[in-house]
Amino acid sequence: MVNAGGTEASSGNGKLVGSVAEDAIEIQGASASAKLKAGWSELHAFPGAVSAFTAADDASASSATVNWTVSGYDGALGAIQSGSAYRVRVASYTSPDSFDYLNANFVVSTGTPVSPAVGTGLTALLANTTHFVQIWVLDADGNLSPPSPDRSTFTTLAHPVSLLTESFLNVAPTSAAAQWAARPTLLQDVSSMTSQGYLVEASSTNFGALTLGGVIYSSMTPNVALSTLTIGIVPPPEHLCVDHYFRVASLNWSSRRNYTVLGSTRSTEYGVLVSTQDLEVGGIDVNTTVVISTSLLVTNRECPVTYQIKVEALTPGTPWVVAASPGADAFTVSARFSSDIPTAGDFIAADKLTTTPAASTPTKFAGNQNGVAVPVQAERLAWFKLNMPTSTSTEDPQQIRVSVYAVAP
Repeated sequence: MVNAGGTEASSGNGKLVGSVAEDAIEIQGASASAKLKAGWSELHAFPGAVSAFTAADDASASSATVNWTVSGYDGALGAIQSGSAYRVRVASYTSPDSFDYLNANFVVSTGTPVSPAVGTGLTALLANTTHFVQIWVLDADGNLSPPSPDRSTFTTLAHPVSLLTESFLNVAPTSAAAQWAARPTLLQDVSSMTSQGYLVEASSTNFGALTLGGVIYSSMTPNVALSTLTIGIVPPPEHLCVDHYFRVASLNWSSRRNYTVLGSTRSTEYGVLVSTQDLEVGGIDVNTTVVISTSLLVTNRECPVTYQIKVEALTPGTPWVVAASPGADAFTVSARFSSDIPTAGDFIAADKLTTTPAASTPTKFAGNQNGVAVPVQAERLAWFKLNMPTSTSTEDPQQIRVSVYAVAP
């Protein structure tokens, strides 16, 4: 039989040995050892009720942690008896018969505590559900404390959403639509497997992981059947031109969030508009150098960019090749950004193009303009110097293509 509901047994004229309290009465006599021994009644020490306990702010969809302050051996007095156990009852309902120490879901055995706080992890809980917690202490002698006076409560998170093969739809210059696999609705699943809605967030700093600060854009819906949300990316304009990192949260009853990472995308791609990109070479003597008198007008379309340039021989079956210096059927092309037509002597060795895109620098492809970090809608004039082959095995006109690419600065 479990003894329960006791109060402190220690007093000014009493003492406790184990769980027994006996009167300590001395009788004056000839012998100092003449004392009245074991009293006629026993007093049991009942552990104190657990108090000051809370649910830690770490609940997941199926687990949580509860922390509490240790009780005393005899009420609030003394250290809890070695071999005692905390009996923890966790339930999602509060009917009277559900909160009994015999129904405890978790038992935490303890020796003499080394700190004033005790905790336990609670597992296999229902998602998106408010849970109630009550705690008792059962000591080694079978004495049971009163129940904790209050029932701590916490709410588990909703289950996270599942990812689809593609996380983004309709990526546009000022918005991006994210998608995921929706949770079931209450009509589909009346258990706690649903959620109360979704929150989608986007951040150019990966929510502070890349750098501190930054704006977080968000969109929320209470419609649990929804599986897409569109986030608007608003000024400043530079927010359009960087990768944005997305995450979606399922919301529980108390609007706490359980995030799933969706990945990243750029709300607009880098682009460049070139007035023309093919050069027709005909009627020019071999072994000569010429600055093409018609420039390319290069316009940055949407984001600050740096230009890359390459050249290739385009005529089908041509024997001509791009080379480091002129030779038999070998030609060179150099590029230079300038608001005015340059002379042949203005081009430097670094301006030569290859069949692999090369990035502009403050000195490469640079006259009084350059192709580095070009502002939005800015224009550049690109000029080209052609060094003809020293000899050629064909008399046919040749087509040469110059390609300009826009990349992140």
